[in-house]
Amino acid sequence: MKRILLMMVIFSALLFSSCDSEKKSWLDSLTAAEEKEFSSGAIPEERIANLKKGISYYEKDAARTVKASKQIGIYYRMLALEYMSLEMYNEALKSIEAAVDYFPTSPMLFYYGAVCSAQMTQAVFDEVRADSYLDTAEQYYLRALQIDPGYTEALYGLSVLYIFELNRPLDAEPLLERLLSGGSANFNAMFLLARVKILRGETDAAEELYSTIEEKAPDDETKQKAKDNRMRLVGGYNG
Repeated sequence: MKRILLMMVIFSALLFSSCDSEKKSWLDSLTAAEEKEFSSGAIPEERIANLKKGISYYEKDAARTVKASKQIGIYYRMLALEYMSLEMYNEALKSIEAAVDYFPTSPMLFYYGAVCSAQMTQAVFDEVRADSYLDTAEQYYLRALQIDPGYTEALYGLSVLYIFELNRPLDAEPLLERLLSGGSANFNAMFLLARVKILRGETDAAEELYSTIEEKAPDDETKQKAKDNRMRLVGGYNG
């Protein structure tokens, strides 16, 4: 443990130089995914009211058919997404929990539950409650990955949680390696994995990851970022 802490001090400049951009990239990707789900075109308040009416309608269906039950679950899922679009994460979480009762094997619902739980840490001032939300987010991510071990977004999201929120960066290593094992060109995941390799003292592996990003990244900004990190790592950069 002392060795890990020493490595964190030695490479702190490198480790945190790209922290904000990696987290921002993750949030931007999430936002982009959400926008596709949320493009209802209706006024949010009216949209939420209509969804609640749909839930009420099907809940009163005396027949309790499979179709009705499925529709209730769909409405709860849609309601959760609408709340997320408004950044009402507590209400979204309640709707996700209700939707899970109808679709208990949907990895996407557990992924969204993890996102909402992590976001709720920003709404509380009690450290104990914040830790509780982070623990819940971890469990949601783990459940999503139990259902779908190759769920890319959950693998990346849980890695971000371990590295930036839970102070357990080494737990992210197998997740990132699984994400990249199929030859995925997820450069943000490569940056995170390089960060973890440095903490482990595996600087050669980190250098190789940065070199791969330099070679294959489609944009100059990402290439330059990888080059800067690699040069800092080998001691050839004083910027």
